[in-house]
Amino acid sequence: MALITDIADAVVTELNAAQFSLPFHAVRKYLPQEDLTSMDTLHVTVVPGTTRTTLVGRQARERQFIVDVAVQQKTDVDDPGKVDPLVTLAEEIETFLLGRRIDAVGVKVLCVAINEKPEGGEGVRAAFYYPHLAELRQFTSVSRFTWKVVT
Repeated sequence: MALITDIADAVVTELNAAQFSLPFHAVRKYLPQEDLTSMDTLHVTVVPGTTRTTLVGRQARERQFIVDVAVQQKTDVDDPGKVDPLVTLAEEIETFLLGRRIDAVGVKVLCVAINEKPEGGEGVRAAFYYPHLAELRQFTSVSRFTWKVVT
């Protein structure tokens, strides 16, 4: 399997082994989309993203892997008491993964950044996606994690 998917699987394993303020079972998918009728339950989806390789010496290369983690649930968006725990969970996941070293099928990778500015993109991320709150009455937060390995 590709290293990016091995990393995403390792992130799923780490998240499912940890304790958070809200219980969930993380899964790996390529799209964090579900049928709206199933969104009454909390969904945590790990999505493998992009890779980048740069030379850091004659025979050494640095590889970066982007993995997104989506937290989604349909909720009463007009009640802060219902939305606040979801915002907290998204933040807990970020705190848990940043600086974490994991083993992705024998390759050690380190989470070096969260929501880093992509090439030519914006560097600021909202805690959640406003259009989903307004249009779908659903909380959606997607955090982008950068994992790094030097070989």
